[in-house]
Amino acid sequence: MDIGNKTLDYIYVLDQVLLLLTMPNAHDPLVGTTLDGRFLIEELIGSSSLSNVYRATQLRVNRDVAVKTLKFHIDDKQAHRDRFQNEVDLLCALSHPNIVTLFDWVPGPDGQPCVIMDYLPGRNLEKLLAEDGPLNISRFTRIFVQVLGALEHAHRKGVIHRDVKPGNIVLMDKETDFIKVVDFGLAKFNQSSLTEGEEICGSPPYMSPEQCMGKPGSERSDIYSIGVVMYEMITGKDPFHQATSMYELIQCHVKKQPPPLKEANGLLSYPVGLEPLLLKAMAKDPADRHQSANELKEHLVATCLKAADNESGLSSTLKLDNETTKLTNQPQTGLSSPGGIGSGKLALGSGPGVTAGVANLAEGVSTSTTGDTNTTSGITLPSASSASTSASIRQNAHRMAKNPFMGNIPITLVFALLIVIGLIFGSIQFLTSLKQNKNKAVQTSESTDSSLSKTK
Repeated sequence: MDIGNKTLDYIYVLDQVLLLLTMPNAHDPLVGTTLDGRFLIEELIGSSSLSNVYRATQLRVNRDVAVKTLKFHIDDKQAHRDRFQNEVDLLCALSHPNIVTLFDWVPGPDGQPCVIMDYLPGRNLEKLLAEDGPLNISRFTRIFVQVLGALEHAHRKGVIHRDVKPGNIVLMDKETDFIKVVDFGLAKFNQSSLTEGEEICGSPPYMSPEQCMGKPGSERSDIYSIGVVMYEMITGKDPFHQATSMYELIQCHVKKQPPPLKEANGLLSYPVGLEPLLLKAMAKDPADRHQSANELKEHLVATCLKAADNESGLSSTLKLDNETTKLTNQPQTGLSSPGGIGSGKLALGSGPGVTAGVANLAEGVSTSTTGDTNTTSGITLPSASSASTSASIRQNAHRMAKNPFMGNIPITLVFALLIVIGLIFGSIQFLTSLKQNKNKAVQTSESTDSSLSKTK
């Protein structure tokens, strides 16, 4: 099957349909209600196929919080309720200055669990990159030392994020580059999950090879994802941004090596040793990566500290300890309580990124190149150099892959929507054909009548 411009156009149309289906509703019935007598829902600030996120007021202390309602019901089975409560308790136990705080959960009006967390008004790294461009080395080091400290803390508590991406790292203070990592609420845990079976989570541009193939994730999966994020924030582009389709993107994660930093952005200079660091973090085999976030953090500091010091005297502000790397000038007040999932995309959990169908495609993937065509598992894909693939189509395909809404749609829903769209197109064709046949019948009848009249 040749995936060309026409197919990608159809995928783009489907993507827009899914966006419309998951857009926040201005007349959401939960807005204006009070949960558990404590949290007044003020407005819907984000939505995905897995959850809605609201800004709410905690009435007793009159502060803003974020309320994330998960789109499944806690049924009457006590075992399911207990398991969900245990997982929320585990998330609430994460206590780190660079991790969004979860306070509690309460049942919603329809029995759905509503998780209460910090409300964060900052901007995420995705928006920062779009507005300010790639990070200089001192800022890069400051930010990712904090991110890795947050991941190290979570991993020690048994929590794997599994959706590390620029959109889930929020810049709280521009002057000190103080950050918080969000969306641990959609992470999986080392202990048994709420539902049976392994669910594929993540955002395709940042997913590890093992996630792409539907294998269980680990701390090393987060290491791969943060390596991709670091590559993007220092060059301005994620390593596989030229992928022309979701399938090719998955293929790249499983088989292809990231381009050299100079090839990604030759206008910038990079510290000696940074490229080997990123390649190790993004190794295809988890055993070849850094084995902990702390190991990667120490490697980052050793590699970048001298270069960062030459830029801005960063070495005087960084101090390593066993738990995390703290910034001596980081603000200590007002950031660990009213903060939470911010506006717009900051509120959205990307949740399950690609479906089992994509995982099956990636598993056992084999690549052969002939001319301008890449063949993968029996599926023919146009290469980036193919004359038939325009730059706009490549951008649309990659935008679709990064789209958090598209990433959240279960495969069954995608198939159902495709069937519905197919039925609509089929009905249109049938009605058009029926109309044409009717017109032909009328013309034939008129012609017959005319012939009879002439005969008479």
